[in-house]
Amino acid sequence: MSDATNSGSTNKTNTTNITDTTNTSAGSARIEDYFWYPKNFKSYRWFRPLLVSILTVVFYVLVANGATIILQFLGNVTGNDVAGTLKGLAGGYDNFDSYSTFGALLSLGLIALLIVALALGNLVAGKRPFSSYISSKGGWRMKVFFICLGVALVVSALPVGVSTLMDADTKGAVKFTVAGFIFCIILGPFQCIAEEFIFRALATQTLAGWFRIRILAVILSSLFFMAMHPYNGIGKIEIFITGAAMCLMAWIANGIEASSAIHITNNMTIFIMTGFGISRVTEDVTVSSIILSTVIDIVYIVILILIKKKTNIFDEVKKDDVAEYNHKFEEKLARKK
Repeated sequence: MSDATNSGSTNKTNTTNITDTTNTSAGSARIEDYFWYPKNFKSYRWFRPLLVSILTVVFYVLVANGATIILQFLGNVTGNDVAGTLKGLAGGYDNFDSYSTFGALLSLGLIALLIVALALGNLVAGKRPFSSYISSKGGWRMKVFFICLGVALVVSALPVGVSTLMDADTKGAVKFTVAGFIFCIILGPFQCIAEEFIFRALATQTLAGWFRIRILAVILSSLFFMAMHPYNGIGKIEIFITGAAMCLMAWIANGIEASSAIHITNNMTIFIMTGFGISRVTEDVTVSSIILSTVIDIVYIVILILIKKKTNIFDEVKKDDVAEYNHKFEEKLARKK
C-alpha cells in the first residue's frame, strides 16, 4: 500500500489510486481511492472530520444512554436484570452475552447505534454525503456485499466453524433464548457494519486525509481498533492484524462492503456457535487463533484481488455523489453572493 504525494491533484503514475474520470472541478481529476475520497467534495476542510468524530462520540453517548435507560425500564417491567447484564458486559468477553433478549440488545444493539451517531455527526458538521463513508462509488453496493459475503462464508465461516468443532474444550450449555437468537441474528450484522463505519470509514479516511500517507492511516486506525477490544496480548496482536487486513479489503473494494462481509461471517459464526454451546467467547486468544485468522484474511484478500482483476464490480458506480453534492454546494455559494 503506497503513500500519496498529493491527494488533491492528478497522480499519473498510480492509476490504481487516482483515476482520471469525471472532473470535480476545472483542472482536477476525480480521486477514486476510498481513503482519500472525501477530498473530492468542495466543502472538505481538514477540521471537518475532527468535528464529525467529536460529535459522533457526543451523539453516541446521548443515544446509547437513552437506549440503556429505556431498556432498564423495560427490564424492570418484565422482571429482567438489565443492571446485572450491563455489569457482566463490563467484565469483558468472558462474560459476553448476546444470547438473551436484553443481552443482545445491550451488547450488539448499542454498538449498532454508532451508525446513527455517525449519521447525526455528519449531518451537523460533515458537509459531505453519508454515502461517501460507505464507498467511493455512491453508497452501499448490494451486489458487491453479497458476492463478498458468499466468499466470506466459505473462506471464513467454514474454517472457523470446523476448527471450533474440533476443539472439544469449548463445549458448553445452550445459552440462546428464542428471542435472544432472533435479536442476535438481526443485530449482529449491524454491529459489525457499525464498527466498519467507525474504524475503516471515519477513522481511516480522516487519518489518510490528514497525513496523506495511506499506510500510516491504516496503522493508526488499526491501533485504535485494537485498543477497543479487551483481549489478552496475543489477542491484541490478532485484532491489529485483522484491522489492517480489513483496511486493505476496503481499499481493494473501494468501500466497506467487503470488510463488512467477512466481519459479519466471522462474528456471527462465533455468536451462533457460542449461543448453542458449541464454542465460547474468551479474552484469552491463542497463537493458533492468530495463525488461522491471518490465513483467512490473506486468502480472502487474494480472492478480492482476483475478483478486481477479472471483473469490474468494485469499480461500478452506483451514484455520482461527488457531482451531485458539489453542484448543490456551488448553488448555495452562488445564492450567498
